[in-house]
Amino acid sequence: MELLTRLRRRAYLHRQVLAACLAALSVLLLAHHLEGPAPETSDVVVTTRDVPAGHRLTHSDLDVAAVPTRWVPAGATGALDEAVGSVTATSTGEGTVIQPGLLISNWATAPDRAVVPIQVAPAELVALLTPGTRLSLAETVTGSEVITDDARVVAMPPAADLGTQLTPRVAAAPLVLVDVPAQLAPSIATLGQSAQLSIILGGA
Repeated sequence: MELLTRLRRRAYLHRQVLAACLAALSVLLLAHHLEGPAPETSDVVVTTRDVPAGHRLTHSDLDVAAVPTRWVPAGATGALDEAVGSVTATSTGEGTVIQPGLLISNWATAPDRAVVPIQVAPAELVALLTPGTRLSLAETVTGSEVITDDARVVAMPPAADLGTQLTPRVAAAPLVLVDVPAQLAPSIATLGQSAQLSIILGGA
């Protein structure tokens, strides 16, 4: 009788251990099922640091990363050589996927020229500008001295930066990229990004 009782206890313990193992296996199988297959990825070129508007991209600015294919923007490239040498039309943050809308296409600076971003205020004035518009730029710190009459609009800010009549933009004035003489580019960039420039339509 005692032997039968021991056998029953052992059988009960074995069933308990077996039930615990089956429960753990069920949890693992459920977790695997919920994870599902790994998403399909595509290689795309991304920025490795924050890049300002008007910057000509180099290899040190870029890298190739694998991202889920469903998140890849239309026109994005996976080849570094296709992006190197392009000029950014707007400021981009680290990890941004390079795509056509972020770049200035079909344009290159002459050896003695440079591209700089300047703020244009009021924002409504931007509506009068288009790529190719000739400008004169005057500093407003000590007066209205014309710095150059040889500036040209290269790229406009994204439409979202301009706001609409129903939802006007109230933040900083939108940035416009302009082509200017290279020797004046540092001072124009400094004044232009601190809202210390006024623009005059027309130029040389």
